[in-house]
Amino acid sequence: MEFPRHVAFNGKSGLSEVFALNSVITTVKRPFRRSAAILLLGLASLFGDSATAEERYSDVLVSVRAVRAEDPVRDKEEVHPHIQDELSDISKKLEKLPYKRFLLMSKERFSVPLMKKHQIQLAGHRLTVRPMAVEQKKVALFLYWQDNSGSDVLKSKLYLMPGESMLAGTDHSSDSGIIMAIDVTPVEP
Repeated sequence: MEFPRHVAFNGKSGLSEVFALNSVITTVKRPFRRSAAILLLGLASLFGDSATAEERYSDVLVSVRAVRAEDPVRDKEEVHPHIQDELSDISKKLEKLPYKRFLLMSKERFSVPLMKKHQIQLAGHRLTVRPMAVEQKKVALFLYWQDNSGSDVLKSKLYLMPGESMLAGTDHSSDSGIIMAIDVTPVEP
C-alpha cells in the first residue's frame, strides 16, 4: 500500500477538506476532524521517503546508433555477415537481418529529463525522443523517426529494457537499409 507524499487542505476547517492520495484528488463532504488531519500528515511524513520509480529517476540517458545495412541477402543463401567491431554488442540481432554488411554511420548519446522532448539529426534522419516514465525497470519512451526526405518512419510509444538495444529499420535504397539501435538507462538524481 502506498501512502500519500503530499497532503493539501483547502483551508475550510471542518466543512469540506480536499487532499491528494496517490495523485487522485479526493473531497471529503463530511466534517473532517483535526485528529484525522494530523494522522494523515503524520503518515505522509513517515512514509514520504518511499519514492515511486518516476520520482527516483530524473533523466534517461539515451544512446542512438545509425547503422547502414548493405548488400541484401538474395533468396536463401547462407551468409555470415560482416559486422563492424563498434556494433559487436548487437551482432546477434544484426545477424538475423537479411543483409551481408553492417556499418556504423553515426552515433549520439544524450540525457533527457522525464517528460521532455529531445530532437537530434542522425545520418540525415530526424529523431525525436521523449522519455515518458520509468516503470518496473522499463523505460516508456515516445519515439518519432523521420527519414531524410521528411517522411514518417516510426511514431510509437516503446517500453525498453535498460541494457538491451532495440532495433528499428527501414529500406534506404534497393540495396541498403537504415537501422536505428536505441539504448536507454534511467538516471537517478
